[in-house]
Amino acid sequence: GLPVTAAVFRPNVVLEGIAAWEEESWIGKTLRVGGSQLEIISRTVRCDAINNNPLTGERWPDGRDLVTEIAEHFPAIGPYLGVYARVVSGGALAL
Repeated sequence: GLPVTAAVFRPNVVLEGIAAWEEESWIGKTLRVGGSQLEIISRTVRCDAINNNPLTGERWPDGRDLVTEIAEHFPAIGPYLGVYARVVSGGALAL
């Protein structure tokens, strides 16, 4: 397989220890992450940029299309992965 990691999707924040697709239930809610409060405003539509290796900028071999693969393998989710959030109150995030 190809080295498809979270970096491919260009996230600002990655949370571990949550169930797959859990973020879908957060839309319209406010979450506390570290010292910040985030309002979850919508799902993130994945664009063609994920079809490029984030380290080299080159297209995936053999014309691999991750947007289509996501939509086909997860039809209930479609081409969405992750959520957009608005900062309600800032604070520190720690690793």
